[in-house]
Amino acid sequence: MSKTRSYRFCGLLVMVTLGLVFSGWASTAAETKKKEDFENRPERSIQMSAEFPGVEVPPGQTVTMNLLFDNKGRTNENVDVSIASCPRAGKPG
Repeated sequence: MSKTRSYRFCGLLVMVTLGLVFSGWASTAAETKKKEDFENRPERSIQMSAEFPGVEVPPGQTVTMNLLFDNKGRTNENVDVSIASCPRAGKPG
């Protein structure tokens, strides 16, 4: 193997090694960030949203849509959901 070819091979080997080291570091940094984000969450927090926000329904028509619940807290939750009230003309269900 010639010296030039040997230097190129060594340079390539160094670049690949550095790439692996930095990609491992980036992965570890991302995992640390994810863990910190989780630890900074409140103990309990449930977010509810409509599948399609801003839907307008004319009077007398019915609509069916999903409600989405997202656990933003640190603890697992089981949630019971019920309708406490609805508009006079509305009929849940």
